Amino acid sequence: MPLYPKIGEIAIGKKDMNILKSKYEDDYFIKSLPNNKYETAFGTISPIEKSSFLASTVMKVDDIYTLSRFNAIQTTSLDELNNSNIKASRDSSIFWFEDDSKVYIDVYLRYALLDELIENGISNKFNKYIVPSKSFGDITTIDDDLVRYVDSNIVPRFIIDTVELYAKEGKDITTSFLSVQDVTSIDQVAYSKQSSYSFTTFAEDRLGFRLIYNKKPGYKYQFIPAIKIIA
Repeated sequence: MPLYPKIGEIAIGKKDMNILKSKYEDDYFIKSLPNNKYETAFGTISPIEKSSFLASTVMKVDDIYTLSRFNAIQTTSLDELNNSNIKASRDSSIFWFEDDSKVYIDVYLRYALLDELIENGISNKFNKYIVPSKSFGDITTIDDDLVRYVDSNIVPRFIIDTVELYAKEGKDITTSFLSVQDVTSIDQVAYSKQSSYSFTTFAEDRLGFRLIYNKKPGYKYQFIPAIKIIA
């Protein structure tokens, strides 16, 4: 008990605990009740990991990813493109607009990263340790848990390292974007690495940026973006 409660000294309790225990266990939290009673509580109602003095329970993922799979949507004007960020999702991670001299490309890597992590098996780990009835948000599924967990705990760890753009040009093709599983599989005769572009990151999204590609007059392009991110 406190010796000097009038100056704000508080009572200090103690207990034995496993410092490596995960918040996904049913008794990770202690919920205080009236009359000095308490009950244990699971931590899966929040997807955000809590800080610890001695250890981190954030799921381990790779420190480097090269993202080359995107879902692209064409906009009808530059004004529409400027407002497209509110629509970005796993089904639309690139928005673009083309005029006579440039192609404007807005890229949202957080959604491409989520797909990459799912491909690497992160959803299997969630299915193993999380029961939908004790999950965040929709208690019939863990899909929303997975999306929020990645967005809150994993995405903030990464920054953009390099941006590469491969393209095939021609006057008889339509501008489009191709996704590839592995950038090393790109046919570098048909798709050459480009340098005629600039890009600027979004202030509100460290894994988002606008790339502006300078076109040759009369030409169209098939693009393959390849973006390396690091933790």
